[in-house]
Amino acid sequence: MDEILPSAKISTKEYLRRLYDVARSESAEKTARQRIADKVSRSAQDANLRTSGASEDRLKRPERPTLNQAIDMAMKELETRK
Repeated sequence: MDEILPSAKISTKEYLRRLYDVARSESAEKTARQRIADKVSRSAQDANLRTSGASEDRLKRPERPTLNQAIDMAMKELETRK
């Protein structure tokens, strides 16, 4: 408020209007800064949630062998036990 001083050259109405405009712009800046801070915070939380759980690779089941592959593996296992 020290920046805008009343004087004889400015009407009371204009003085109050300028004070209101300054207060409103400062409030808008504060709101914008808060919105940006909230966005950053949410983004960081989302990143933590995405990386803290199991990844898709770990959730995939291993591929099951075909019947022929299973028979071959069983035959190799029997041969190594002899």
